[in-house]
Amino acid sequence: LEGKQFINQTNLYSKEDFEIICEHNKILRGEVLRLNSHSTKFIFLLAGFNRVYGDFEPEAEEFLKLGYNIVAFDYIGVGFSDSGKVGLGFKEAHELNRVLKYIELNYSVDYKVAFGHSMGAMTILWHEKIYGDTYDKIILEALYSSLRTTLTNRIRSYPIAAFPMVDLILGWSYLLDGIPFWKFNLKYLMGKNDKQSYLILHGVLDRKTRAEQVKRALNDIALVKLNFIEFEKAAHEALINNNRNLWVTSIESFLNLD
Repeated sequence: LEGKQFINQTNLYSKEDFEIICEHNKILRGEVLRLNSHSTKFIFLLAGFNRVYGDFEPEAEEFLKLGYNIVAFDYIGVGFSDSGKVGLGFKEAHELNRVLKYIELNYSVDYKVAFGHSMGAMTILWHEKIYGDTYDKIILEALYSSLRTTLTNRIRSYPIAAFPMVDLILGWSYLLDGIPFWKFNLKYLMGKNDKQSYLILHGVLDRKTRAEQVKRALNDIALVKLNFIEFEKAAHEALINNNRNLWVTSIESFLNLD
């Protein structure tokens, strides 16, 4: 999967590349889009599986308009970063923490928001679970209710039986990479976190991570500060490309809430 950098089309911000040494001396690479207005608000963009940070070009454009500096990077194993295995959000949470510490050390940061798509959403939730509340607000797009559920949904789209394939894949991922698949669920990752503010953006036509499954899991948790926005004609995709106006207005309203 080839890397893709942001294209600077305005003089409103500068681009600053960064490199961070991670586990096993693997080098992670990313970019900061820093507004010339010297804003101290930062948003961290976390890509989904098989996506690179440069795919966030339209999202970055809108967040810059809202006054946020952009932080985006490729996970180890993806794009410009060194080769390695992808950890479905668990390993990437530790990489995100290294990026966060780097940004806090090198920039003046007063307000932090995280935006994650699919696996990127799980990366943010794992980061919160492992390292504690970090962000002022969190935006999760195409979130899945559990790793088991989303794998089942995806396997059923092929002419093979979901059982026992799902359990074989999950068990193998644990044996090879130590990924605790049984903890990849919203009750474990989000439960008892009544202080955090969440915005969930989801496509009604998403067959990989179904909206009704996510809503059912969230209802069981009953979080206080949670907003759920559905995109009627969207599947498992970058929702800004499906309905840009709804995407922008939903996020702007959420970020402006006290």
